[in-house]
Amino acid sequence: MEEHREIIEGVMRSQGYTEEEAEVAYHLVQAENLLMDVYQRTFESESEPNPKTRGSEFRMSQVEPHFRALFALLDRRVLKRHYPEKWWRPGDPEGETRPD
Repeated sequence: MEEHREIIEGVMRSQGYTEEEAEVAYHLVQAENLLMDVYQRTFESESEPNPKTRGSEFRMSQVEPHFRALFALLDRRVLKRHYPEKWWRPGDPEGETRPD
């Protein structure tokens, strides 16, 4: 993991993640890229008429939404940690923070 330490520390500084969250983010990026490499090779080997276009469409419709959702989970943790007073129940007149 030491070879990726600079990247992880940069993510920690820029995104406000803890070390563990930054490692998760790093691995999510790596997993998304590897998954798309696998599919891109599949599109190219199946003699798709436009493998790059097919890969881009597939990534936008089938892969990115899931990874965006996972990143949103991480970002929500950071926001709750930095702004706990903003996490209230809709319709709660007291504006209390949500228990976790």
